[in-house]
Amino acid sequence: MIKVYFSPQVSERQIEYSFYGEAVTAKIGDTEDIFDFSTLPDGELDRGREIESTLPVNPIISARRIDGILHLELLNWIEPDAPYGSRYPEWCELPLPEGIEKDTSKPEQAATIPWRTKAEIDAEREAAIAAEQERAERRARIKAALNNNLLESSEADLRGVLRDMATELGLLD
Repeated sequence: MIKVYFSPQVSERQIEYSFYGEAVTAKIGDTEDIFDFSTLPDGELDRGREIESTLPVNPIISARRIDGILHLELLNWIEPDAPYGSRYPEWCELPLPEGIEKDTSKPEQAATIPWRTKAEIDAEREAAIAAEQERAERRARIKAALNNNLLESSEADLRGVLRDMATELGLLD
């Protein structure tokens, strides 16, 4: 099963989608590209990098796999007078055909999808938490030093406080 959200945007152009398993073919005018998500593990689209595609516009807004289920948010160009259901869509579930045979040949046009695995996402989250903890500890050291009499501090303590302050100001890494 794939969960798809067709995100509406008013345009005079049209995007046509077709699905073959977890491969999505998008066609804009005479140009089409295949976005194959079938081999990607739990994780999400790396929004910091662009999808390499031959299409004039990237139709993939977001993509993530959670517990093996692919969630895609796709661009959907609609006319200004589109019906209510097109203007305010719901997520829909597309069942995968049973007994689908995987095409092992390389398609002529296949987009490159930058993907971050769940392990990478978890590691980034843990690194961000650790960095925030370190920052809180550094700020606590600075506050404690400023509340104490700095004149009575050792040279090493003063250097440490100055290093912490410089780091907080972005002067040191």
